[in-house]
Amino acid sequence: MIDAYMILLFCEIMRQYKDQQIYSGPKDMRQIMEILAYIEKNCLSVTLKSAADYFGFHPNYLSAYIKKNTGQPFKELVIAQRMYQACFYLTNTNMPVYEVADRIGYDNLGFFYKKFEKTYKMTPQMYRELNS
Repeated sequence: MIDAYMILLFCEIMRQYKDQQIYSGPKDMRQIMEILAYIEKNCLSVTLKSAADYFGFHPNYLSAYIKKNTGQPFKELVIAQRMYQACFYLTNTNMPVYEVADRIGYDNLGFFYKKFEKTYKMTPQMYRELNS
């Protein structure tokens, strides 16, 4: 339990530090960090259109802006965030893999396995065994 609290504490410290860096940096850096934070917070339901509407951009412009500033397409950033959440659940809970997939927004278990294996080069069960 202490380990979990330490992780939460370090995450909060990093978040505070990141926020200070964002607001003291160039406008483009602040903007992209706000977009990434929005994707992180809303990764289960975010779409390119919803993000573009939120930030007042055209979806095509937002897509190009994200790609230019991060080197990754919007969709890959969303998948990466979902996979990060899957890793959290696999490491810190005993939920079955199908429930983890459902919780992070994948109805198709086969598709979840495909994306997870592409990202981490191992199955979710192997990841759980290595990191639990």
